[in-house]
Amino acid sequence: MRIVIHIGFHKCGSTALQYGMAKSRGFLAAQNVSYPAALAIEDGHHALAWALGGQKREGMPDLSAAQILDTWIAEAVSRNCTNLVLSSEEFEFSTEADIQKLKILLQHHDAEIHAYLRPQDEYLLAEYKQHVRMSETAFSGSIENFYFKHFQHLNAQLDYYRIIRRWADVFGAARIKLTSFDRKGMIGGDILEDFIAAIGLQPFPWPEQRDVNLSWSNTATKILAAINKIGISPAKRWYLATHLDRIVRDCGHEIELLDGQSRGGIMNGFHHGNQKLLIEFRPRGDAARLVNRVLPEDRPQNADDAMLAVLIQLVAEIVGK
Repeated sequence: MRIVIHIGFHKCGSTALQYGMAKSRGFLAAQNVSYPAALAIEDGHHALAWALGGQKREGMPDLSAAQILDTWIAEAVSRNCTNLVLSSEEFEFSTEADIQKLKILLQHHDAEIHAYLRPQDEYLLAEYKQHVRMSETAFSGSIENFYFKHFQHLNAQLDYYRIIRRWADVFGAARIKLTSFDRKGMIGGDILEDFIAAIGLQPFPWPEQRDVNLSWSNTATKILAAINKIGISPAKRWYLATHLDRIVRDCGHEIELLDGQSRGGIMNGFHHGNQKLLIEFRPRGDAARLVNRVLPEDRPQNADDAMLAVLIQLVAEIVGK
C-alpha cells in the first residue's frame, strides 16, 4: 500500500488541509484514496505521532502505534483503497527514534513524507498570534516577550533543516516532498488543491468552508494581548476579539508586530539551514522565500501606538461595564 504522511508544519495550513480531506472522504475514495476517519482527532491523525513517542493525550485511544496504523490500513482495505493519506503536524516533534519505529511499521508499504514550510519570521508571527488568541494561553506580552519566553522550544520548531533531516535520514531523501507555503505559489492558491496535485490526484469539489484557523490581524492581536492582562471571561473575550478583528480588517489599518530588522535577524539565524534545504530537497513552489526574504521597512510606531492606546482604553471601559 502507498502511504502518504503529511507531517505539517504547524502554522502552514494543516488544519485547513485536514478539514478539507475529512469532508471529502467520498471523493478521495473514488480516486482510490483513504483518509481515515477512525481514531481521528479533530480531523487529524495525531494519535499515531503521540503513540510513537509514548505520549498520552486527552482524547487519545489507549492503543499502540502498531494498532493505530493497523486500524487505518484495515479501513483503507475495507474501502478497496490502495492509497492511505495521514496528516498530523504533531509529527513535527517526532524524534529519530519515533521515526525509526514508524519506518519499521511501514516496512512492507511504500511511504512518502510531505511537508509545507514558510519563512521563519512568518511562522513566529503566526505562532504568537495563536498564543494570544487561544483562551488556554491568552498570552499578554509582546512578540519579543513571547520569543524569549519560548526561545528553546521555538528555535527547535523553526530549525526546518534539522527536522526534515531526521525524516530523510530514516526514510531517505528521495521520499521527502517539500512545498513552500505561499498562497501565491501554490496550485490554485490553496493548500487543499496544492496537496491533492502533489500526491497525484485529480481535482474535485472541496467543502464550502475553505479557510480554517486563520490568524487575526496584527492590530487586533496587539489589542487582544492588552485585553488578556485584564482577565475577562473566555466567551466575552472571544466575542470582543472577533469583532475587533473584523473592524480592523474593514478599516484597513494594519500595523507591524515585527519590524524589518527583527525579521532579518530571525531569518539570518536559519539562513544556512534553509539554504541546505533548498539544495538537498528542492521544495516545490517559491522556496526562494526561505533565503531571499523581502522584509518590511522599519517605520515609526508612534502613531500606531497612540491609536492602539485609545482603542485599548475604550475596550477596557467596555469590558468593565
